[in-house]
Amino acid sequence: DSDDEDSFYNRAKARVPKSKEPPRNLETLKAELAAMEEEEAALKAKLDEADPEGDAAAAGGDALEAYLSSMHQSNRAKDKAAARKRLREIDAAKPKLLMLISLVSPALPQLSRPGGAPAAGGAAPGAPVNSRALLGLLAGARQSARSQQQA
Repeated sequence: DSDDEDSFYNRAKARVPKSKEPPRNLETLKAELAAMEEEEAALKAKLDEADPEGDAAAAGGDALEAYLSSMHQSNRAKDKAAARKRLREIDAAKPKLLMLISLVSPALPQLSRPGGAPAAGGAAPGAPVNSRALLGLLAGARQSARSQQQA
């Protein structure tokens, strides 16, 4: 019953755990977008397909067949509702992901070179950009623009 055992006073134990989620870069965001588009296409195809068993079961007159048909239709309706809900979630998440991709993709050609060449400062393509290096590139671009205007 001492104060050493009290969790309120012992704040050293109450540390926030670090996130286990890996960092997201341009390549992972593009892969996420591709997976999202594939899932969207699969869900749309699932919603568009007709139910051939429903028509055949409706023609039968047996009570058991009618019951099984209604259960199948009920499950199918639940599946379609879940697919529509997921499509709405994808429609809401897609613009956010596209905005993240536009923010992460380099704006200046000096930051990423075609062919997988290292970006400015020797960093790998898609890696976070050093802010000082970016400011240096911007300052150099401004000076070259001013010298071209004066000439």
